[in-house]
Amino acid sequence: MKKDTKESLFIGAIAVLGIIIGVLLMASINAYKEKKSLRNWKYGDWRKLSLVLDYVEKNYVDTIDVKAVTEAAVSSALQALDPHSVYLPPVSLEESETELLGNFDGIGIQFNVPNDTAVVLSVIPGGPSEKAGILQGDRIIKVDDRIIAGNKTPQDTMVHMMRGPHATKVRIGVRRGSEDIDFDITRDKIPVNCVDAHFMINDTTGYIKLSKFSRTTYTEVSMAALELLAKGMTKLVFDLRDNTGGYLDQAYLLTNEFLADGDMVVYMEGLHRERQEYKANGKGLLQ
Repeated sequence: MKKDTKESLFIGAIAVLGIIIGVLLMASINAYKEKKSLRNWKYGDWRKLSLVLDYVEKNYVDTIDVKAVTEAAVSSALQALDPHSVYLPPVSLEESETELLGNFDGIGIQFNVPNDTAVVLSVIPGGPSEKAGILQGDRIIKVDDRIIAGNKTPQDTMVHMMRGPHATKVRIGVRRGSEDIDFDITRDKIPVNCVDAHFMINDTTGYIKLSKFSRTTYTEVSMAALELLAKGMTKLVFDLRDNTGGYLDQAYLLTNEFLADGDMVVYMEGLHRERQEYKANGKGLLQ
């Protein structure tokens, strides 16, 4: 009797194990089919691009910079969508985010590279470069021991060389007229304000110029508005000319200051995205 019981239990265990294996096998087959279907969908839609890049890599006459070609392909693909859909490479994204965050560590100058030499456009008041003595119009020849003039050094490389952690030092060599001058500069926190100007035009009309929607936009505009309201402002010229855009949440918070309760500020909706609405709460100071 005991032997029969053991055999029954053994057979039962085998049956249960068979069922489990069968379930797992069916699940694996379904998962494989789903994965295969997903893979076919992805590569079916984008197969031409993949084939072209693969063909170029295998048959081009010279060595291919795969990263550069891929970046260019992605950028061109997004340009075909609309003017507002763009691809930012990691370096550009970092620079954009740094500017929008409201401050960064650096030497406190703005420069351009018109003819393979960086020319100082402006020196931030109170910043490290002003304290060191750098002037508008100085041509930057070297950073530390590296020559950056006349050798096609990319502008983003120059920016990264001049920026660095707070309290670190960098030597900037400039040419002023016919004189070469070296400046030892200690990097510091450089504020990037988005309110370029605010003042009273007359007894009742205020003026605020906003250059971008950075992380500090709402705070800066609120402080400027409170100051102007205290001076008797009942009308406002809000100047958004040449505004370069920025963070959506800051634009929403700022718009909320002007609109009545329930007014639509913005909504987002897409083919694969449900509609999201952002409305004013009626508590703004500038209604």
